[in-house]
Amino acid sequence: MTNILKKLAGVPEQIQLNEQRVNDSLKDFERVVHTLSSCVNEAHLEVADNYFQVFKNKWKNISEDIMDYNYLIFCKERERLLTNLMEKRSVEFLLA
Repeated sequence: MTNILKKLAGVPEQIQLNEQRVNDSLKDFERVVHTLSSCVNEAHLEVADNYFQVFKNKWKNISEDIMDYNYLIFCKERERLLTNLMEKRSVEFLLA
């Protein structure tokens, strides 16, 4: 909804601000996940972990449910990447 329609509908400004904060946090989280997904070794994973910590500190006032969900997504993606890296390393070791 546009801002004009929200004002006409009587949506309080605080709700609009909260929606904007959530949208901004989602954009930041997408950047964190993109960084994580781009990892090619354990050092890159450490950078992504640090990036996620910065994200958590920046958005510590956002809903706890949203943060828990973001943490779950981050951990699952990290685990998937770590498994892939270990499998790749095993294959390289066998080929050596």
